[in-house]
Amino acid sequence: MRRFPTWADEVARDLGAIHIVINNAGISLGATIEDTRYEDFEWLMGINYPDTSSRQSQQAQAPAAP
Repeated sequence: MRRFPTWADEVARDLGAIHIVINNAGISLGATIEDTRYEDFEWLMGINYPDTSSRQSQQAQAPAAP
């Protein structure tokens, strides 16, 4: 098995410096949408899409009262 530092050195040598890193991690639930509780869906959305979770996003975007 190759070690990560060796592989990273090879990539840097062959392709040059890294200028951007994109985190493509997320979570999922082991249930159909029909069997998913709303709270679990909110939890999943809050992790995978932290700025778009429906309840948090609506509260953050609500206009201030006059």
